[in-house]
Amino acid sequence: MKNQKRTHSEKTDGNFFSNKSNSMNSSKVKNKVAIALLILVSMIIIANAGNVVVENGYLGVEGINVSSGSEADPSISFGDTGFYESSDGVIAVSNNGVLKWKISPFYMGSSTTGAATLTSVLASAVMPGLTFIGDTDTGMGHPSDNQLSLISSSKEIIRINQTAVNITSKLIVGNVEYTSNYQYNQSDNLGDATLDGVYGSFWRMNTKSEVITISQGNMGVQSSANFVPADSFILGVGVVVVNEDENGGGANTWDLGRSMVTPDEIADDISDIEGTDFNSYGSSYGFVANEDSDSLVLSTNSQVMDQDGFGVRVVLHYADMKAPTN
Repeated sequence: MKNQKRTHSEKTDGNFFSNKSNSMNSSKVKNKVAIALLILVSMIIIANAGNVVVENGYLGVEGINVSSGSEADPSISFGDTGFYESSDGVIAVSNNGVLKWKISPFYMGSSTTGAATLTSVLASAVMPGLTFIGDTDTGMGHPSDNQLSLISSSKEIIRINQTAVNITSKLIVGNVEYTSNYQYNQSDNLGDATLDGVYGSFWRMNTKSEVITISQGNMGVQSSANFVPADSFILGVGVVVVNEDENGGGANTWDLGRSMVTPDEIADDISDIEGTDFNSYGSSYGFVANEDSDSLVLSTNSQVMDQDGFGVRVVLHYADMKAPTN
């Protein structure tokens, strides 16, 4: 390097420094090189490099500027996988030369062509995989395949699958509007639909069921004492014969009614059907029950001969109301 001033180079046990005013040399001491430049150079190649640290003294550098790059050739890359600027202000992530993610000042999302997905291996019904800053126990979870859950304070509030939406919270605030038919399914003797009023009042719709069986040699039997709830309005009663022999068991006709009224109030002189279930639904048999709960009476016009007895399943649909408490 003729007519160029060179600085003194000295081998040490640590780093090696070579300072040049208008050019540079690099020397290696124990695989560590320090370079101080006062001019711009187009390229620095470090062959067989280990860890490479770029710093300004001990404070770090102000920045490293690279070209915008492209999907197939990212600016900061590991082969064909890395980062580049897809448009002004948008950082893109390319995997195997294919754009997968975009990060802008306004959003972070997958590309329209790469179809990347956001996954969380720890998400569950009560542990959200998608959360919010400062509120990590609230968000969207994943109970199992094809299911989503909405979580608040590590508690599952809503679960969604391909056929249903299950609301675990007991309270829905605000108006609910149905644009088509509304269907409310309810398990036997479990749960109810309640419309809360003011001052402790409510209107509740419910259902319950019981099999009433007349044993062999008898002509009648009562259901449980509290089968018909007190102060309730009966919307309808459904019955089906669940046990009779081929010969009718001697029970040619049967009646069903409340014990405090007439025994044929719900079903009167119904002929049992040999070997076939019998259905009868009397929605016209609406009544307000007595102040106390009541039982149902099943009776036949002759003794039951079948050793297994004669049985009828009764399903009761009813509404009950509670007056205000103050």
